Amino acid sequence: MSGNKLANFSKLLREKKGLMLCIFLTLTFQLIVTTLTMKYDYKYQLLEKQSLIVVILGIVCLFGLLYLLILPGIPFVVKQLLFVIFSVMFGLVLSQSIHAIKDPKIIEGAAFATLINFALMFIVGMVIVYMGYDLGWMGVYLLIGLFILIAVGFIRLFTPESPMVNKVISVVSIILFSAFILYDTNNILLKTTGNGGNDCIRGGLNYYLDIINIFSNYLDLGKK
Repeated sequence: MSGNKLANFSKLLREKKGLMLCIFLTLTFQLIVTTLTMKYDYKYQLLEKQSLIVVILGIVCLFGLLYLLILPGIPFVVKQLLFVIFSVMFGLVLSQSIHAIKDPKIIEGAAFATLINFALMFIVGMVIVYMGYDLGWMGVYLLIGLFILIAVGFIRLFTPESPMVNKVISVVSIILFSAFILYDTNNILLKTTGNGGNDCIRGGLNYYLDIINIFSNYLDLGKK
């Protein structure tokens, strides 16, 4: 029985080798773009003293780019360019959190924790696939959890700030996006066909959002 599982798992990895390579090359490149943007903005403070309207427009643009990135029918190269713009904008957003942190060790610790977190969840996700479990059922619950987090974040804009509540929300967010890594890995290996560049961009984008959200919440934990 275990021999059949291993044979099927090996066959699956061979079939998805090209797709996984494309996803991780895309992910690595976009994370580098975001990191370089954060460093550049940290030095020159491009978004210093921006008006609320500019911030709102930036958020709208991010959601617009996100919609285009998941929209089918757009050529692969165009989506990669849109992803670069998305990564630059996200880098500018993240750099605002980094500006408030005076200790570089907090930033380094958050980055290291994010890397370990992603690696562990990816390995666990691979083991789940090896065992033959389909995590498709998790999708709706993860989306519900995400919408709840967004709603809570909106409510926090109008309520007094509580360090304890912020800490709890950060921990819950890290757990949620860690679960998304399991789900995304399962979905990539068991559901996607690997045909064309859409699956590559979608997979890279999903991992990118998981990593960025986990990193930002580790940063929030470090500030408290």
